[in-house]
Amino acid sequence: MPIIVTGATEYDKEIAKWEGPYVHQEFPKMLYRAFERPDGIVDVIVDPEDSSGLGQRCSITVSDEKEMDRKIDEGWSRSVQEAKDKVFTVQKAVALAAAEREHDDRRMSSEAKREIGAAQIATAGHVAEVPRTPVRRRGPGKKKAKKRITRKG
Repeated sequence: MPIIVTGATEYDKEIAKWEGPYVHQEFPKMLYRAFERPDGIVDVIVDPEDSSGLGQRCSITVSDEKEMDRKIDEGWSRSVQEAKDKVFTVQKAVALAAAEREHDDRRMSSEAKREIGAAQIATAGHVAEVPRTPVRRRGPGKKKAKKRITRKG
């Protein structure tokens, strides 16, 4: 049996406000940011009970176009797939840089290779760039005096 709305009660007036054709509203709109979880999976949805606080940072609601443009400049994405693609793009760039560095390591000294090995052990992911260790160069210093050989006569 259908509900008959007569408009005589407060309830009927409230129902009448919500009844009507669908009208598309662009805002408020949801923006997304993907993260790589500790187990390596890239995801936008994170457990809200997670103590790391990632659940609060995976989506945001914007109320107008200016705010949306500002948030997109900060790294937010319009869709879940776009957010995941951004993470994958960064991962590919880091992997490529690490591969190029690994290629260049062949021409390094054994001491430099030890420093790189230590940096790789300290990092779980790719090491694209190893921090430089300052090298102290010796200055010209004092010139050694030449010994003169004199002949006694």
